[in-house]
Amino acid sequence: MDEFMTFAEIFAPARLSESPTAVPEPERPPCPCAATLAELRRMRASMSEALERAVTALLTDIAASVLARELRLAPADVRCIVSQLLEQFSMEEPACVRVCPTDAPLLEGFALPVRVDASLRHGDAVLEVRNGSIESLLGMRLASALSASVDP
Repeated sequence: MDEFMTFAEIFAPARLSESPTAVPEPERPPCPCAATLAELRRMRASMSEALERAVTALLTDIAASVLARELRLAPADVRCIVSQLLEQFSMEEPACVRVCPTDAPLLEGFALPVRVDASLRHGDAVLEVRNGSIESLLGMRLASALSASVDP
């Protein structure tokens, strides 16, 4: 016994750098499956993105079909749509409202002048204000509802 060691030194975990008998771990050869695993990860990500796009497209198609059926049963309440626009944007100094030719009779006696716009579809309304216009198009409302249902 040439040298004195304490119990703490005897039972302490050996450090690789201090241990003269420590053998370095041999380098592992690259896994032959690494390229395949990387490709599988990329494929999974691609499939996940494709599924997300397909679900969104399917949801849009279903919503459009349901909406079309509902509009056949009960047409869009253009008077209510325009009233909501006026309520929401009353501070913008509304001047007139534009609707499609078939919706104009539904707004007879309305507080604002009603103009017919053949470029609009049934259920669309455009509120003309002092500094421009505010559109409430059926397609935009549908897209807004769909994005709200798809986004978390």
